[in-house]
Amino acid sequence: MKISGQVPDSPENFYISIIPISGNTIFSWTQGDISDVDGYSIGFYHEIQHGYMPVDTILGAEISQRIWDKGYGKLKPKTYAINALNYDPELDSLRASKWSDSCTAVWISEIKLDDCTNTVNISWTPYKGWHEDLESYTIYRNYEPYDTVALEIT
Repeated sequence: MKISGQVPDSPENFYISIIPISGNTIFSWTQGDISDVDGYSIGFYHEIQHGYMPVDTILGAEISQRIWDKGYGKLKPKTYAINALNYDPELDSLRASKWSDSCTAVWISEIKLDDCTNTVNISWTPYKGWHEDLESYTIYRNYEPYDTVALEIT
């Protein structure tokens, strides 16, 4: 581990994606100055304690993505943040930056199939903490041909 006398900078551009079938969560971020970073800690916002609780530690300054296979993405939308860690030799412990800006997973809250009109109505929770100025969504089909736009919502 690197030895540094400073608290590291927080990672930026933190975002998450949920893989619907597996519930796996993909965490991605932009690294700041990694010269004093030894790793990262991902935390989720605990509503009762009104703060972030670390749920995963990633060792390695060069890492900028983590696929989390806990399957929690299927349960409900959760709010996450990330911080950077480095080793403090004087205290013989890890030192953490402040938590990054948070973001909340988008959660599909309802899907209604209407066979009479041959339509599908989808409702989802809004993005929170990032891209507040989002103006449109693109929904893709999940069967061949892949990456075919099924619907543009503006």
